[in-house]
Amino acid sequence: MERMIVEGMRMNKKIDKKRLYRYRELKCEIVDEIERLNLKKEEMSKIPSPKISDMPRSQRKFDKLSLVIDEKNQIEKHLETLAVKEQKERKIITAKLSELTDAQHKRIIRLYFFDLYEWPEVNKIMFGHEADFSIQENTKYIHKTYKICAAAIRNLK
Repeated sequence: MERMIVEGMRMNKKIDKKRLYRYRELKCEIVDEIERLNLKKEEMSKIPSPKISDMPRSQRKFDKLSLVIDEKNQIEKHLETLAVKEQKERKIITAKLSELTDAQHKRIIRLYFFDLYEWPEVNKIMFGHEADFSIQENTKYIHKTYKICAAAIRNLK
């Protein structure tokens, strides 16, 4: 099913809210997989090396290190697949984004969907310089941030 969605995203050049959120989810999945990969690498470094001696040992049914290496390789393959999908989708979205004329629209799309900032962070980046930002951060400015994003998405179509 994931393949059908991604192929559908490639075929359709229309950029809408759902497509942008799917792209953001893809980017988040890549970040999660990178974290998993780093954890596997750390786990590999903590596995003690086998002790070689003349003493007989019980036969283990599995080798911990080879299992972790196999899992790491699977994660790397999955990351490669995700990266290809992300690059194709990024190219399409970036092409549409370049057609926008409003700099705030471009900026908010890049911050939230490309750079994966959360709304409070986007809000602070966009309006943190305003004199009354600390007072009106969660009312006036967050709503303004949402409105700019909605307008940017509408203008991408």
